[in-house]
Amino acid sequence: MWYYLNYYIATQSNKMRKYLIATVLIFCSLNFNYCNAQLNIDFNHYQPLLASGDVPFDFQLASVEKFQLEKQQIDNTENKYYQKLKNKFYLENSIDITHLLKSGIVLFGDPISDYLNKVLDVVLKENQSLRDSLQIYYLRTDEVNAFTTPDGIIIVSAGLLAQLSNEAQLAFILSHEIQHFRLKHGFSKYKKDDEIIKGKGEFKNIKFAEAELSHFHFSRELESEADMKGLELFLTTPYSASEVNGVFDVLLYSYLPFELDSLPRAYFNEGDYKIPDKFFCNKLNVIDAKENDDDEKSTHPNIYKRRTEMANILETKSSKGNAKFIIGEEQFNLIRNTSRFEVVGLEMRDHNYEDAFYSCYLLLKEFPESEYLHETKAATIYFLSQYKVNGNFYDVHHTDKEAQGSIQQIYYFFNKIPDEDLAIIATKTVWDEHLKFLSNSGLTQMAYDLLKLMDENLKFSPDDFTIVPPKDKKIKNDTVQNVPTDKYSMIKQSISETSKAQDEKYYRFAFAHLLKEPDFISAFHKQMGKEDSVYVLKKKKKKGGLEINHLVVANPFYVKLDFTKDHRQKYLASESSEDELNNQIQYCATKLGLNLNIIDNDHLKETDVATFNNMLTMNDWFDEAIDQPKDLTLYNTSSDRLKKIGEEYGTDYVSWMGIVSARKKGNGSELASLCVGFIWFPFLPILIYKTVSPNYETDFLTLIVNSNTGKFEWSNVRSVKQNDYPSVVKSNLYYIIQQIKAKKK
Repeated sequence: MWYYLNYYIATQSNKMRKYLIATVLIFCSLNFNYCNAQLNIDFNHYQPLLASGDVPFDFQLASVEKFQLEKQQIDNTENKYYQKLKNKFYLENSIDITHLLKSGIVLFGDPISDYLNKVLDVVLKENQSLRDSLQIYYLRTDEVNAFTTPDGIIIVSAGLLAQLSNEAQLAFILSHEIQHFRLKHGFSKYKKDDEIIKGKGEFKNIKFAEAELSHFHFSRELESEADMKGLELFLTTPYSASEVNGVFDVLLYSYLPFELDSLPRAYFNEGDYKIPDKFFCNKLNVIDAKENDDDEKSTHPNIYKRRTEMANILETKSSKGNAKFIIGEEQFNLIRNTSRFEVVGLEMRDHNYEDAFYSCYLLLKEFPESEYLHETKAATIYFLSQYKVNGNFYDVHHTDKEAQGSIQQIYYFFNKIPDEDLAIIATKTVWDEHLKFLSNSGLTQMAYDLLKLMDENLKFSPDDFTIVPPKDKKIKNDTVQNVPTDKYSMIKQSISETSKAQDEKYYRFAFAHLLKEPDFISAFHKQMGKEDSVYVLKKKKKKGGLEINHLVVANPFYVKLDFTKDHRQKYLASESSEDELNNQIQYCATKLGLNLNIIDNDHLKETDVATFNNMLTMNDWFDEAIDQPKDLTLYNTSSDRLKKIGEEYGTDYVSWMGIVSARKKGNGSELASLCVGFIWFPFLPILIYKTVSPNYETDFLTLIVNSNTGKFEWSNVRSVKQNDYPSVVKSNLYYIIQQIKAKKK
């Protein structure tokens, strides 16, 4: 449930994923990332990783259960301030970690997590008791990051392992993270920040600017200590100390793609179809990372200081080993490649289409037969074209002005090329891949979507394209040509030549090879010929009920907010209300004859890995769909997996449902009106609230999707000016489910 909640309340971010990561990073982060490993991985038919095996105890606990375990560490003999502070610390930590683990962005039992465990075993071979206190999992994000929670969970992201050169570098990163846990840096930082905020001890009467600098200074001290103590541990392992320096190269250049290779200007050319040079950048920015930048307002010392500090220690201490690999180079490379494939999917999920295109371009050099990469590469251009033609391009575009290296060319090209030209490139690329992989349903949808885009949005016709090559232009001898000599004749000739060049639009030959393919010819002329739509049917407005008899609901959420308090969200009260909400939804569905299945991710048992993965899939689908233009129904990279969930439960309909109950300041502004943009999706951040007298409002949010078509069937917020009394909740849930079950008129 917390996955959807943060679309509603987290004002600092429009993605729950980023919110969750941010809240946990408070507890000691190194700014690293991670990767995946799998034996016998078929990269040609790659499937994104899922959790596997038994659900770990960490993932089974509810926030309140975790908090009860954590608070047992509080020493009752300590002074009341520290007892109260630790109680608050353990509560917030329990909530943050529980939400993170249940969100589906952290995996267990997958090949990457298995590999991480093996490397951690090597690092702590001489300290089994410490090893037993730690768990390590894979984080599904392309951001280069690793962090440790106060209760001993090490999280490593796909982005990190995609960048590493060897196993020894990973071992040093883990050595660093282990020290954050061992030295209890999480609570130390929490305590120091509390003292700074409240002006206690040395921070009494301190100015805000000084307090801010003190916060950053203490954080840098903790990172330096983790570096030094981490190096001491690392030197006891069989890994080579010479690889430590390379870790700081990874950090320094982590903003760049995992490999560097220039995209040829002729990449999209074919036959007589040649893209003009004017759409390409002639001079790329040089790679110029600042190693010794100002770190006064940074939580980490700059790379130069960290690198130098480690080098000074290594001058006086020797390493126990000299290995780059212990688990093995072959397995490391397999893990790194898997992580890079994961990065591609994560970039797509987060709408970083230009980055995903470049990642596909790089990986296709090593895996040229990968259907997954060919489909995803086609999808990146499909999305960029759809966004550009529909006026939403800058929602997904990265500016090229400050980009460095070969990725700048990608940003520049997609920005400069006109929308109609990009639509042609997308159509050409997607149809090439569709004809190569005819059974791929995603490519099929994209292929016909793009023909529809070219016809209905850009008004192209069959006459705009030809298979006839341009005539050769022979240069006549100057003695025969009538060469203009006066100013006005030269101007007229220039205008004439420009006009002719414009008549011979370069893209006329883009489909020359495709116009020899029967499937393309049929679809092309059927769509461009103004016949009935070949694939995408116009959505008919439905009246009356939805007439749905069977529905799958994803982990209904219940959020209690109190805007009259400093801490708006009542986490534990929200969590305890969710169990009752599940019961009430099920009760109303039974009464009305609706067959309903609830995917409950909040009460996982050891054997509930399938439930966890289903929730992960629904989260991925939702995360990708949430920011797509509201008037478009576009291809979703998780559509096939969502369809399988529907098939598993025997229905085409999946739903997200929840309640937001608020005690707020204000005298009548509906909570629903504060959800800017709900016209398309219901779970967006609360942006404003009025500050008058407290009043109550309860919102009931429902979103229903056809898992077979990927289309939104119903998006609804029902608001009532009442507190969330049981009778209010039950009566409104009954009404909503009645609308779902009622027949269409």
